[in-house]
Amino acid sequence: MTDSELVGRASDPQTPPEQLGSLATQSPEAARLAALNPNAPLELLLALSRQHPEAVLSNPAIPLLELQSLRFWDQFQETWPQLCGAANCPMTLANYVLNAARRKEPLEALVANTALPLVWRQRAFSAASNRVGLNWGLVRAVLGDEFAKLWTDARSRQPLSQAQLRFLYDL
Repeated sequence: MTDSELVGRASDPQTPPEQLGSLATQSPEAARLAALNPNAPLELLLALSRQHPEAVLSNPAIPLLELQSLRFWDQFQETWPQLCGAANCPMTLANYVLNAARRKEPLEALVANTALPLVWRQRAFSAASNRVGLNWGLVRAVLGDEFAKLWTDARSRQPLSQAQLRFLYDL
């Protein structure tokens, strides 16, 4: 099979699900296109989510699969950091991870994801610091030294000035 035939089959929504898995092993581009294919089975999406998180999240079947199970995103726990770091990370995934994550990596990925609204990144920061602790170098790089200092002061119960409170409120 030529490269153009391979790419064509991997991107064709009429390609049977069982063939998409074998096509995905032929080349990285075929794997990316198979991840985007609405006919891709869940097992294939799980397998491709580490190397092609943005393609998996762009698959048009994902919203339908989410509706089938309230715990849909649990199946992707091993690749939450990659999925949460993707520019097209859906709010449903971000919210699920904020409530369910017990490891710091997916929460740190949410904090570092500049495509997410700042309020979601701050919620991820708060969840991580309360549950598992965070990499403070990452926090300073992403949210700034001032926020990291204010958060440390607030956690140590030191009273915050009006200017500090205003700064936090404006974030």
